[in-house]
Amino acid sequence: MLVRLATAADSSALARIYNQGIEDRTATFETTLRSEYDVLGWFDGVHPVVVVVDERTEDVIAFARGSEYRSRECYRGIFEFAVYTDRAARRRGAGLLAMRELATRARDAGAWKLVARIFVENEASRALVAALGFREVGTYYRHAKLDGEWRDVVVVEKFLAPIGAIPSVAPAAAPRGSRGDVLASLRSDGADAAALTQSLDWARAMIEAFRRPDTDLLDAVADAFFLTKAHPAPLRAQFVELFRAYAAVSPEASRDVFALLFARLGRIPLGSDLEAFYEALFVLKQIARGADDALAPHFDVLAEWMRAAIDLPAGLRGRISAGNVTSLLMTLAASVAVGEQRHAIAELTVIARLRHRVDAPASLQRPSAPPPPSPTQPPAPQPRRSIPPPLPLRRPSVSLPDDEDAPIPLSSRDLLPESLLLAIATPSFAFEPVKLPAPAAETDAANEPKPKRSRKGKKEGDSKKRGARPRKR
Repeated sequence: MLVRLATAADSSALARIYNQGIEDRTATFETTLRSEYDVLGWFDGVHPVVVVVDERTEDVIAFARGSEYRSRECYRGIFEFAVYTDRAARRRGAGLLAMRELATRARDAGAWKLVARIFVENEASRALVAALGFREVGTYYRHAKLDGEWRDVVVVEKFLAPIGAIPSVAPAAAPRGSRGDVLASLRSDGADAAALTQSLDWARAMIEAFRRPDTDLLDAVADAFFLTKAHPAPLRAQFVELFRAYAAVSPEASRDVFALLFARLGRIPLGSDLEAFYEALFVLKQIARGADDALAPHFDVLAEWMRAAIDLPAGLRGRISAGNVTSLLMTLAASVAVGEQRHAIAELTVIARLRHRVDAPASLQRPSAPPPPSPTQPPAPQPRRSIPPPLPLRRPSVSLPDDEDAPIPLSSRDLLPESLLLAIATPSFAFEPVKLPAPAAETDAANEPKPKRSRKGKKEGDSKKRGARPRKR
């Protein structure tokens, strides 16, 4: 036999063995059989649950569990225990092995004491706890009725730590109700945010533990979601994660999720309740992120809703406008459109832009020029213009005559480089010279140089001398 900590996957086996103890009427005052969903509430992260497995058949044949003794802070280190063994595996020591492991796990969890109440006539259980060192404290006479008869119980206890040494114990988690309580809480109109949060946590725990579709639970979660038009961001994220967890169970569960959400969305009047429609559509988009194939079967419905949103008056204003709904529908429809569907969505985007000024989603827009580099990045080096290399000179290639004395026939094309030949071959334009008018005579006479005066004429005509005084008459 092998002993280990129990997991949520063992819930079915734990419920089966526990129901045997209820039916035998020798171990508990309970009379209502438990389901695997009820047993899942035992896993609160504080009180350990251990199982004994038959190594040959790999079946769970016994278990022992700890639970909260009292809710008061002073009793937090006291664990109440219960041990049950399958009918076919009794008297083989499986219960003893489970209790030894439970005592060790409870001590590690911070418990300093284990207590329980055992029917007085249950000799097998009293002998088991006595072998482990439990002490019988006393007897509760007429403690409760079972099937209309008074039953007496014996109180037993065992200290796990020396008296005075009080280890720390994590606070106990909030008690979880049965599956019926969770469904009723999800469908209740007057549930507050705290109660709804706990119910969603419990529902998600059931989904992740059993990994199988549960249509009643899915309907209850949908009822809780569509009961309110707008949800706070944390609560909306909780709904999204729960729907994702359900869709991840199996392909059938994924189809059930989207079929249910589309059916509920179809009941919301698009023209008069845009806020509720947008809230549900946004959650649908979050659930389908990374799994667009789940939306492909519903493309026609998305396109129909998109046409209806485009036809809404542009003057509808509020927290959510017709343009917001149209933009979200375009994004969802474009993510799954193929072939002709893309052309139909592209045509609708043109109308949506004119009516509601809504831009087409990026998947339908044409590729544009790359954005300019950010200032933090160095600009890309520009290609340098290189000067073409000069054309090679062409050497004359002529055939020589037979006579060595004859002159070699050379032409200008053979002697000049090709670059000069191109310049010579370039067509030129002839310009006629401009005829300027002839200068006038006065201008020529004014520009003629004056003749120099002779020295003799200067002496005769000029009687003044430099520095001479004029004579008196």
